[in-house]
Amino acid sequence: LTWIGEADKYARIAFRLPKEKGLKRLGMTAAGIHGTQKGNHRKYILRMKALKKGTYHLNPVLLNYWIKDYDQHFQVKAGAMTIQVKAASTLRNKSKQAWPLYAIGASVFLLFLMVLMIRRQKEANTPPSEEEVARQQQQQKLGTLIANLRDAHHGTDPKEQIEALYQIYKEILDKIPTHLSSLRDDICYGGHDFPTDQRRQLISQLTNDLNPKFPSEARQLRNL
Repeated sequence: LTWIGEADKYARIAFRLPKEKGLKRLGMTAAGIHGTQKGNHRKYILRMKALKKGTYHLNPVLLNYWIKDYDQHFQVKAGAMTIQVKAASTLRNKSKQAWPLYAIGASVFLLFLMVLMIRRQKEANTPPSEEEVARQQQQQKLGTLIANLRDAHHGTDPKEQIEALYQIYKEILDKIPTHLSSLRDDICYGGHDFPTDQRRQLISQLTNDLNPKFPSEARQLRNL
């Protein structure tokens, strides 16, 4: 098992494996610690003995880690381990030859999980970019505008219905269709009605226009 952690951040770590009948855990020893520019590498040797042949599922494999200057430890689920034992031998020399093969297979799987966990931890600690913040703010604004459109759609005021459509194009898409602007002027200043068939067509068009950038919000409009 190889642990790759940030330099000078983790005080120590420990793996916790669930008990499995027929599989005896003999212990874990540290093989060495060395540092690189990417972090501290700690190698551990996990020793287990299978009392009989079969498939052993160790789920979950838990990881306890202590961060320097913290009094408490933290625990995360590192993943699961499956060990396949084709035959268990009572001879001491055969058992010595068998367990490293299983440990190697398990270490590859656990190493992948460790790297994935560290990557996710770094992503979680990385602040969002300005583009991502702007997108989140735009999504929040779009959610409010869709709620207004939904209320107006089920209402009876044609001015509110056309205005709710118009505001989504203006605030989110920054490109207002010409026929929408003309129809808005006729309804708001000419006192015209907003026919249901035209309203449905405009909502369908708005759904298609939103779909490339806001697919989840577009699905909400399809159900309108």
